[in-house]
Amino acid sequence: MSFNLTEPSVLRILAPVHKHLDFELILNEEHGPYNHKTLVKARQEDQHSTIFAQLDEGSYHIKVAFMSDAAVLQLPCQTIELEFSVMTVQRALAKAA
Repeated sequence: MSFNLTEPSVLRILAPVHKHLDFELILNEEHGPYNHKTLVKARQEDQHSTIFAQLDEGSYHIKVAFMSDAAVLQLPCQTIELEFSVMTVQRALAKAA
């Protein structure tokens, strides 16, 4: 999933641990075609994988890298639930005050 930020922002991505998928969330900053910098790999805590980052304006993408035992277990296609939120840094600071 690709997205552009037009001003400094705070990003939060949360994904519950999945029963049949072992996955990793990766936040990359875009620097042109086939050129990116990995900023954050999600940390797994309390049955969730989470990315929390303060980002400058620019282009980014989220990558979900996964392995699945669904084919071996003859399960249908699996789904990953993501909670994605973005807020400007200015607004986040105002809410925190």
